[in-house]
Amino acid sequence: MLTLIINSRSVSIENAAAYQTVSSPSRTGPLDKPRHGGSLYGSRFRPEQQNSAPKTTWAVNPLTITFPGSSGTGSAVDSFTCSPSSTNILLVAKSSNPTIISFTVAPTSFASCGSTPDTVSITVTCLVSANQCAGTYQGLVQIRNPANYYGNIPDNLKVIIVVT
Repeated sequence: MLTLIINSRSVSIENAAAYQTVSSPSRTGPLDKPRHGGSLYGSRFRPEQQNSAPKTTWAVNPLTITFPGSSGTGSAVDSFTCSPSSTNILLVAKSSNPTIISFTVAPTSFASCGSTPDTVSITVTCLVSANQCAGTYQGLVQIRNPANYYGNIPDNLKVIIVVT
């Protein structure tokens, strides 16, 4: 890939071959062609992406939720910000062992995320008896942006779940 600087802006040219001047049997003079003998068909000229992808900052990360298995449930509250701002985001909760631990986040969506903290409640519930539930598990809260083909906005919230 070739990178050019044009008016203090970086530009990339992908899949383009360097040109060489070769002799031509025609009377018109030398012929310019790509060194690989092909054409520039399929080449792309595009400005390089600025690092403007949103990034999440959680108030507490990792977050630990500890509760007795006899209670069957535990919860915690955390908040996050995004920089730069993003709109229409979804939150997805994942448990390391979904057959033993139910792991949820509420709310599951926000119209926008910016410099003002958005607060979420994370709830963990045992799906089995207290003595079968005892142990340490992990949870993950991902923030996704549907406008970006459901790409995750880093950083995920890591949750350590300790059932006593």
